[in-house]
Amino acid sequence: MGIGVTELFVVITVIVVALIFDFTNGFHDSANAMAGPIATGAIRPRTAVILGAFLNLLGACLSTEVAKTISGGFFDDQLITASIILAGLVGAIVWNLMTWLFGLPSSSSHALFGGLIGAVIVGAGIASVHGWVSVSKVLLPAIVAPLAAGIAAAWATRQAYRITRKTPSVHTDTGFKHGQAFTASMVALAHGTSDGQKTMGVITLVLVAANLQAAGTGPQMWVIITAGLAIGLGTYSGGWRIMRTMGKGIVQIETPQGAASGAATSATILASAHLGFGLSTTPSAPEASWVPVWAEEPRFAGASPAAWSSLGS
Repeated sequence: MGIGVTELFVVITVIVVALIFDFTNGFHDSANAMAGPIATGAIRPRTAVILGAFLNLLGACLSTEVAKTISGGFFDDQLITASIILAGLVGAIVWNLMTWLFGLPSSSSHALFGGLIGAVIVGAGIASVHGWVSVSKVLLPAIVAPLAAGIAAAWATRQAYRITRKTPSVHTDTGFKHGQAFTASMVALAHGTSDGQKTMGVITLVLVAANLQAAGTGPQMWVIITAGLAIGLGTYSGGWRIMRTMGKGIVQIETPQGAASGAATSATILASAHLGFGLSTTPSAPEASWVPVWAEEPRFAGASPAAWSSLGS
């Protein structure tokens, strides 16, 4: 079946807008990964941004389960049009930009899901939304995952303090800084694996809706690569705003807590991505950072204001 010029134009517009959303997702969500190690001085701010950008690109190429959930699970493909998808994307981007300007760590993933579901309900009717898939793949993970990450981070923090309590801090700080840098890198990789797939799923969905791709198939290679590049460039371009809020504006942590929270967050997100859950780092990263602070009395080791100002230069 052929495609008209107008519909083709809308499809191209959706792809471009989806990549813009992926870009905004990069500087909005993925900064969460490197906020902790910057706050404790484990990684220099500029190094953290570059490393986060590269790992988000790499992570986006590791899995497509979440993309398949979006492109073939949430909605009735026969009732979805490119215009409806475009409307949902625009709503998500506007929300991303507003929260970014105010430095608020809100979830780009849930903004995308909310925008798409709202647009589909208005444009195609509520019957076109697969309610159970939305509940099981989005709502339940959004509640359970942060709790699981927080509990795991609290347990890991207590173990870290218990094991090293008789060791002088001069010896443990360096080791924990390396550990925190590694776990934060894993969070950035996990973010690319999870959130990078959201855009892949949207692009695949619009291709299926326009009969340019067979229903039930996963994202094509060019979709995977362009989505990965978009989220990586977004991280490099503007991630420092949310990094500053997450690293110093909400809670101050030290290196054992940061290493524990990074390990818990990355494990939670990678597991969710493997299962095709639509989870963002934003609800998991703060929970895994707050709970370790409660698990042990912090000494408030952190990066200096000069370190943060150097990132914006």
